[in-house]
Amino acid sequence: MNFELTPSQRSLLTRMIAGYILFFYLLRLYFGVTPSQLGHPPLFAVEMDITYWIFQGSGLADWLLANPVQSISFDLLLISSGAYLIWKPKQTLAILIFAILIGLYFMLFNSRITHHTHAMCGVVLILWPFAFRNQELFNRLWEGLRYLTCFIYFMSFYWKAFIGDSFYQFNHGLLSVQGNLAEYIYHNPDNLLTAFYQWMIAHPTLLNIGNTAIFLLEGVMLAGLFTRKLDHYLFWIPILVHMAGYFFSDVFFMEMLVLDFTLLPISLLSSNSIQHHSLLIFKLLKVRWR
Repeated sequence: MNFELTPSQRSLLTRMIAGYILFFYLLRLYFGVTPSQLGHPPLFAVEMDITYWIFQGSGLADWLLANPVQSISFDLLLISSGAYLIWKPKQTLAILIFAILIGLYFMLFNSRITHHTHAMCGVVLILWPFAFRNQELFNRLWEGLRYLTCFIYFMSFYWKAFIGDSFYQFNHGLLSVQGNLAEYIYHNPDNLLTAFYQWMIAHPTLLNIGNTAIFLLEGVMLAGLFTRKLDHYLFWIPILVHMAGYFFSDVFFMEMLVLDFTLLPISLLSSNSIQHHSLLIFKLLKVRWR
């Protein structure tokens, strides 16, 4: 079985990833957390990270936020470079600009909210293989990212099972819902989702079993380090993990899902497969809205 991406599949993948990243950046723009909306906060946090020390010490962070001209220009350049990639996916210069700006925003956002989040870690990494014109080198780097993705999710299980020991706390599912969703339930007492949460809290065994199942699914990602034949199954595990995290722990890690593109079966990137799935989706939507 051939696992190498062709140039046309690479271009399609570039469009998909650029669109995915751009969607979430526009979402951040809507919620007011892009550089043009951060103002110039006096507090920042670099923590024990030499990259942040260099970034802050260079003065670039303060310069970008010093006045609206720089910060608005940053937003416009980032958005336009991402949009340009959707139109011209083979432009490595645009990929480099987009990747660098995303990395700068990642550090700028984390330092200015004084908390080092890691939901965007995948976004920072995913673009760099596309910056290399050589197709063979791209495939090697893309394969390396795939192994890293499997390793990240497996290590999440390893931490819970052998370091943090939360895997062995059977009521962890119930405690997670109670601790993270109490505010949502309080402010939305008549919400249908609140009614569902209340029912689940009344039946904690379901929450606890589901929580353990999610942990085990993360452990299954270890298989991806030894074979690529299971990718069409492994692809769905990060989606299930993050959807469960969002609905039952109020943790929004959907940007991290960009790494899941490395597990996307290559057969789905063929033109015939895309046409088939597009027609299927269209038919389903047509039936739904009749």
